[in-house]
Amino acid sequence: MIEKTFWTRIHYLSLQENNHFMYCNLMDMTMGMKIAIVMAVVTFSWFELSSQVQLELEGGLTIGQSPDNNPEPGTIRWNGLNFEGWNGIFWVTLSGNVLDTISDINGNIYKTLKIGNDTWMIENLRTRNLNDGIFIPDIEADSNWFVSFPARCRYNDSDSNIQPFGYLYNNRAVEDDRLCPVGWLVSTYHDWEDLITHLGGESIAGGPLKQAGSEHWLAPNTGATNETGFTALPGGQRKPDGTYNNLGLYGNYWSYTDIGSPYIRNFQFNTVVVATLLLEQSGWGFSVRCVKD
Repeated sequence: MIEKTFWTRIHYLSLQENNHFMYCNLMDMTMGMKIAIVMAVVTFSWFELSSQVQLELEGGLTIGQSPDNNPEPGTIRWNGLNFEGWNGIFWVTLSGNVLDTISDINGNIYKTLKIGNDTWMIENLRTRNLNDGIFIPDIEADSNWFVSFPARCRYNDSDSNIQPFGYLYNNRAVEDDRLCPVGWLVSTYHDWEDLITHLGGESIAGGPLKQAGSEHWLAPNTGATNETGFTALPGGQRKPDGTYNNLGLYGNYWSYTDIGSPYIRNFQFNTVVVATLLLEQSGWGFSVRCVKD
């Protein structure tokens, strides 16, 4: 009995009982019926896939946890929870929720995903301008970070931290409803509350939300599975005195209330708890996720 079926442009892959995969090469389509020729039947365990063992089949189909972020178009990988296919621009899920994309005013493209009732960016915001074109200054460490206007910064003033961690934004930026692309807003306290409740509460939600592995999180990255695809990242923070800390250890996301109370949602490398923290001082810089209700 077939449990799930995955289609590529020229390939047919069926997950059957006992972890058997039937691989077919799509040859024809007649009156809406897909006609396929079986090319191979293979057997493996989920453990093998999650251990980054690659399986190569006729036609150039590759399955595994590919470390290559820009492979040949048509490559399929197992990310530990879902199959993804590389279309030449980004990884597209072949199972579970459907990924879409949105671009900001600077042309940065973000993957998005509906989780629960809301659609979230599943990448940290990287915009350099408000959505009406107004420039957001990048304030480096040797300048005054405690400012009264929208501002951003790169962790340690390094371009290498923009992707994938995004910029850190101050409270003036996240209070401005033009920070995210048109039709999107900085995720609010209630957006985060809905997301975390959907996943069983603060005590366990970090597991399915944190990016798995140690590519960006420091060990042990406790309980991280990223089964939602949300890919929470440890972008660290900038303190009111202008210094940076906690890259790889903490992921802190702005979480404002409707009345402007400055909360953040805090992910850590050694727990699955998602803490809710109220800021008692202005001048912090944290990561941003945008959401569309």
